[in-house]
Amino acid sequence: MEKNFTDQNIIASWNQNSQAWITTLDNGYIESRKVATNAAILEAVLRHHPRKVLDMGCGEGWLCRQLDDQGVETLGIDCAETLIANAADKRRLRFVCASYEQLLEGEPVVTEKFEVIVFNYALFGEAHTPAILQLVQHWLEPGGRVIIQTLDPQHPAFADRTEAGWIQEDWAAMQTVYPSAMPWFYRPLPDWLDLFEQLGYSLENTTPVAHPEHKSRISVIFTLVKSK
Repeated sequence: MEKNFTDQNIIASWNQNSQAWITTLDNGYIESRKVATNAAILEAVLRHHPRKVLDMGCGEGWLCRQLDDQGVETLGIDCAETLIANAADKRRLRFVCASYEQLLEGEPVVTEKFEVIVFNYALFGEAHTPAILQLVQHWLEPGGRVIIQTLDPQHPAFADRTEAGWIQEDWAAMQTVYPSAMPWFYRPLPDWLDLFEQLGYSLENTTPVAHPEHKSRISVIFTLVKSK
């Protein structure tokens, strides 16, 4: 397991891989998204009937567009300029280019509140993950939810990993060539649950997402509310 990465390496990777990611999504190359995970996160958000949603790590904006189709007002934030530009070109919704670090430093200033704040495969850092989860509590409407979809830490691929640590994604399974590998910080399930409790969240719901045919684990969706 790699141990010499930082959250800044993730940002650098996305800046290099943005165009490849756009190609991947535009062509529907990720089967799990087509058959399960896209619909799962959309359903997890819409079941709360939000008026306004903040999509953190929105990428090229697909979830914002899906929510807009349902009449939901959205704000999408991502650190990669190429992704944000592509999102705005596809539909003129509200998008902001900013890293978690910039948001943590107070720029840009977010003064709105949202019924749902969603992180769809957008919490891969070590230090920034707890910090940004704490920050967004200030942007929640009373009774609002933070909804996280992430790689299922109980997936068989992680069976030998009992401790948190860095993993390097080389994109080998992709049909598109990616210029740069991406490091990401793996957390076992107990670490996620401890983190939520430490940050003052209550876990309202845990939804495993599986492949509809062979039933293998794909992802997990956590729905959080602020503890009283």
